[in-house]
Amino acid sequence: MTDEGGQESLSPYHFSYNNPIRFNDPDGKFPDGCCSLSDVVDAVNTVTRSVVVVASAAANAWGTNQVGGIGRADVENMSGLTQGEKTLARAGQSIGDAASIVTGAAEVVVGGGGEIATLGGATPAAIPLVLHGASSAVLGAKNLLSSSTDNSGSSGARRKNRLPDRGEPNSTQTNKPGTTTKKYGPDGTVQKEFNKGHPGEKVPKNEQGDHVHDYKPNPNNKSGIGDRQPGREPKRNELKKDFNQ
Repeated sequence: MTDEGGQESLSPYHFSYNNPIRFNDPDGKFPDGCCSLSDVVDAVNTVTRSVVVVASAAANAWGTNQVGGIGRADVENMSGLTQGEKTLARAGQSIGDAASIVTGAAEVVVGGGGEIATLGGATPAAIPLVLHGASSAVLGAKNLLSSSTDNSGSSGARRKNRLPDRGEPNSTQTNKPGTTTKKYGPDGTVQKEFNKGHPGEKVPKNEQGDHVHDYKPNPNNKSGIGDRQPGREPKRNELKKDFNQ
């Protein structure tokens, strides 16, 4: 408040329309709002999508552990997810695996307790319950241990050697081990990715040998990065033309 009227324009916060909490003017050109409605909506959508990614991955991991692991999502090769969302999905899978251990152990305790309490009378129901609980708990623990190993082992090394999705426009870049090369377009975003084959029982058959991933434009991805498509066999002369291989 000024001592005399008519001096509101001399307020030390006049640069921000007398509202420094909402407006800021770092370059002295024009005060800009920090929290417009569109900013709030974008933030809510981002948080909501992140929660959905984690919850969906957790539900998938827990559900598939109940049926012997059939249908478990392969996060690394899922299209439509950013690298950050894939990290969230892996965390969600770990949550689901941990939940499988807890619910599986509970089934074993309930089934075993019923068997003891009934002196064997509950065998027809108790034995299948104990076996199912033990199976889902063991599978959950196995997946959880595998995930932990991946973060510090070979898969962790692959993530460490992963190339960025943005680079020098109209260029190619190869990682240090020489296993991956990315081709960047005029705007600097990745267009194609060449990978040396990586064998393994969980790796799709078409990616066990040398293969190429295309990146399909996704207008809903504000980062401008396209969706990484499943690997395919390189076309004739494609490696030499696009990847300098």
